[in-house]
Order: sequence, then C-alpha cells, then structure tokens
Amino acid sequence: MYDFTGEELFHFDFVRQFTVYDEDEYSHMEQLHCEFLFNPTVELRNIAIEEWSMDFVNLDDFFHHIENLQEFKIPLNLKAIKLEIYQEEI
Repeated sequence: MYDFTGEELFHFDFVRQFTVYDEDEYSHMEQLHCEFLFNPTVELRNIAIEEWSMDFVNLDDFFHHIENLQEFKIPLNLKAIKLEIYQEEI
C-alpha cells in the first residue's frame, strides 16, 4: 500500500527499464510504467513484492515465476479503479 497521491492505494506496477544512448555514449535511463491502482483490501494489504527479470536465466523463467506467484494472482481477480501509463527519466 502506498499513499503517493494522498490516498492509500495498492499499486500493481509493471515496469520496463531502458538505457538511452546518444550515438554510442550512455545518456540516461528511463522507465515505462503500466500501473493498475486498487482500493486497499485485506488481501492486498499483505502484498509487498519486487521481482527483477535480471535475476533469472531467461525471460521465460522470469515470466513463469511471476505468473505462479500468489501475489500476482490476487490483483488479477479484482477490478482496478484506475490505470496509469507513463514514462519517466531516472
């Protein structure tokens, strides 16, 4: 649960991170977010997880792991109150 916006919401956030180069030189990094926001529920209050694809041998293993997490399955059965898609420089 987070209250970034002043109200307590559950954030189910898919993030893709990109490295940006100017010609051959590193410039900066950016993140693309697809974030689903939910009203807090008892089930959601107990979820706090962060997974990184780089911790797995390949993307298939990563996706298999994520799709089998109970923490991933819970929000899939709920209705989001808002969807936000945005990109930011980090």
